[in-house]
Amino acid sequence: MVDFGAHRVISGLVRIVDKNNMPLLPGYSVRINGQQDAVVGYDGEVFVPNLLRQNKLEVDLLDHGTCQINFTYESKQYSAKKLGPYVCQ
Repeated sequence: MVDFGAHRVISGLVRIVDKNNMPLLPGYSVRINGQQDAVVGYDGEVFVPNLLRQNKLEVDLLDHGTCQINFTYESKQYSAKKLGPYVCQ
C-alpha cells in the first residue's frame, strides 16, 4: 500500500476592510497564518489557499503600519468560499 499523503484543502476569498468599512487597497502584502504570503487584490480580497479552523491574517500597510484580522472558519463544505468582510485592526 502506498500513502500519497493526500488531504483536503479548503480555500477561500477573504474580504478585508478598514475601520471605515472601505476595502483595503490592492497591493498590500499579507501574511496568512504565519506561513504563507499573499497580496490584497481588488475589493480588498485575499485568496487564502488553506483555511484553518482559526485563521490570522497580518497586513503590511507600508507607511501606515500593520493591521490584522482573526477569524474562525467552521464549514463542512469543501469548496472555495467568499468570507467577510472582516475589519483589519
